[in-house]
Parts: sequence; C-alpha cells; structure tokens
Amino acid sequence: MIAKYFFSIFFINSCRAANSKPSKPPHIVFIVADDLGFNDISLHGSPQIPTPNIDALALDGGVDLLNYHAQPVCSPSRSEFMSGRHVISTGIYYPFGQGTPEHLRTDVTLLPEYLKRCCNYSTAMVGKYHLGQGSLSQLPTSRGFDSYLGYLTGAEDHVTHETTGAYDFTEGVRPAIQYRGNWSTQIFADKASEIIRNFDKESSSLFLYLAFQDVHWPLQAPPEYFSEFNGKVGNVTGSIERQWVCAMASFLDTGIGQVVQSLKDANMYDDTLLIFVADNG
Repeated sequence: MIAKYFFSIFFINSCRAANSKPSKPPHIVFIVADDLGFNDISLHGSPQIPTPNIDALALDGGVDLLNYHAQPVCSPSRSEFMSGRHVISTGIYYPFGQGTPEHLRTDVTLLPEYLKRCCNYSTAMVGKYHLGQGSLSQLPTSRGFDSYLGYLTGAEDHVTHETTGAYDFTEGVRPAIQYRGNWSTQIFADKASEIIRNFDKESSSLFLYLAFQDVHWPLQAPPEYFSEFNGKVGNVTGSIERQWVCAMASFLDTGIGQVVQSLKDANMYDDTLLIFVADNG
C-alpha cells in the first residue's frame, strides 16, 4: 500500500538528513478517519457533506492520492499503518474483538519506535488503537508512543465510551473515567491541540498519530450536527442512517480544522508533514 512505501522512503531520507546536517526532520501529524467513504468528503464530489477543513489539506499545497488503498476493516489497516508490513506479514486479517488476547506481534517494530530511533522524534498517540489490549506489552506506550489517550478496542459508544458492558478509555495505561459523558471527537481534537500547543519544537520533532472514531458505528453525533442535515439526504430507505453519517463526517471535519489551526498557532504548520487517510470506507 502507498503508506508503506511512503514511510519507507521517509525513514531513509530523514535518517540521511539527520546524519548530514543539524536541521531537524519535519513534524508528522498522521490523521486517520474510521470507515470514512471516498465520496464522504466534498473534495471528492460529495453533494451532501461540506468538509472544508479536510479539503484544504489537499487544496492548500497538498496532494490528493486518488489511487490509495487500505484493507477492508480496522485492525488490518492499522497494523499496516504502524508496521509498514502487509497483512500477509502481520497475520491480521480481521478486526480484533473486545477482550481478545489477539494483538499485533510485539516483535514487530512500529513506526513511532523507528522515528524515535532514527531521528529522535517525540511521539504521541490520540484515539483508536485496536492493535491489542491483553497485556501491558501490547499497549501503545509499550510500542513506541511516549503518551496515549484513547480507546483500545474497535467500536464503542461515542459519549459513554462503553463497549459490550465495559468502559474503554485509557490515558497511558490507566482507565480515564473523567472523560465519560464527553464526545470522543472533541476529546481527541482537544488533546491533539494540547499536545501541539505544549510541544517544545526546539528540542525535537513531533510525531502525532491521531486516530479519530468518526464515522464508525454506533451512529452518533451532537444534535446540532445532526439537525444541520435535516432534509438534505433524500427521502429513501436508510436516509436517517445517512443523516447520522453526514453529521459525523461534519463533526470530524471540525475536529481536523481545530488541529490544523493549532499547528498554525504554534508556528509548526509549515514544518509539518500532515497525512490524512481512512482505514477503510
């Protein structure tokens, strides 16, 4: 997949640059949307969902990868994003269930570990992990991330953060109960913005992996986003479900806009490689 080869090239060039001159490599903000369809953004022609902040990533000096491919479900794609290996090497072909001992093998070196090793990156993860939860060695902070805030499984309520009767929201390695009752998209955008705002850009470069929950089921969004699409999705079977997806995509776009603005406010935007992908859709 494209991400694999892109990151391979980036590792080589960054390490060469680090060895040949004192300048730091760029900051990297890697944003993943969950289950977002190709035509669920206005850049690709959606007549329903205006996504100006996502569109701007490509239109403001960026590149729109029109032949980008991912795996059809969550864990396989995420294992490839983080390992640079195809699923035939990771052995992950389906999404991990709640409470499963299955995980991305711990002998596989992940992207944040490479970046720390080759170029002294500071690393942070915010959002959905879905690569293992059965032991401390499987968690993000044991796989190269200096900090983590998010949920470990594949799907949960966007506000209560419960899945199959269990609360799943973690900061570091501990349950973060204080986030119950708050929308995950806003939590993740706020946390990413906080990381950017407080980052010491003079000492190192930042790698931020930001994996949003939207637009993955359950279909939920703040009421103001849902009402924004009243009467705009057609009167057909499944129109209510489509209205929820539109609301979630719009909420996601707002969160991404907040993070981009944080980069600009911190004078980091021009020195940042910003990547936006969907894990499937």
